[in-house]
Amino acid sequence: MQKQLSSQIPPRLDANEHAATALHFIARFGWLRAIELGRFVYPNDTHGRKYAEKLLRKLVQLRYVLPRKLPGVGAGSAYVVAARGAAWLNANAVGSNERNAHAEEDDYYRDGTNWGRSDKNGVWSPPLSWEHDLLATGVLSLFWQQGAVDVVSERELLRMVPNASKHADGLAVTKDQHGRLQTVWLEVERSRKSGENLNAMLKAIVAAQRGTPVTDYPGLPPVRHGMIAVPEMCQDERGYSLNHQQRILNRLTKIGVKSDTNINFVLMQLKHVTVEGIRFATIVA
Repeated sequence: MQKQLSSQIPPRLDANEHAATALHFIARFGWLRAIELGRFVYPNDTHGRKYAEKLLRKLVQLRYVLPRKLPGVGAGSAYVVAARGAAWLNANAVGSNERNAHAEEDDYYRDGTNWGRSDKNGVWSPPLSWEHDLLATGVLSLFWQQGAVDVVSERELLRMVPNASKHADGLAVTKDQHGRLQTVWLEVERSRKSGENLNAMLKAIVAAQRGTPVTDYPGLPPVRHGMIAVPEMCQDERGYSLNHQQRILNRLTKIGVKSDTNINFVLMQLKHVTVEGIRFATIVA
């Protein structure tokens, strides 16, 4: 008896569909989870994460992305762009301002499956910076939901200015009260940075707040503000409450920042490693 041919249509990706937008966001950030991806593709949709999971299933089926299980409670899986996905993006250049700016590069998008490392037993682990990077992405995804014109990941900033001595953890392009575009410099501080690293971060924030950023990024509106994202509630390794805001203000005094400087804080509401919400506070140093 003749075998009946399957009527199922092989999956494909079109440039105008949400899955293509999802692939582009993953490439921009290097890796994304479903919850942050949902905020980018379906901002302010209560079902955004569920929809993003459906998009990711299609991209995995196409072998355009690859899942990586993150360690720890509630971390979930990260998705990175595979070689097939990078090739598709380079061929289609979906919604890609940065790709257009590098039109001479045939391989602007690249295979991201080498993110992290495997030990001799084949057990994979993410880079040590993954939690910090995830917090920055979480804050940027919430900025996006709240109406930011654009957000820029640290990965993109590194490609813009490879030799900079200091990069932001991310940038958000917003509009000021007159409707003019401006850029906000974001730094994330969760654990207690060492003295020199903390000093460099605070100097960058103050410079951004004064409109004189330590690094200029071509093609973006002028940097007018700096913001420090800190956990709304946090404890140290001994279980004592950490007041990140006060500690930062104390350090600003030590490094000689003049009084009457506004320091903008993004207070992160965390559940494990997920930034579930943010609120803003401005304190005069």
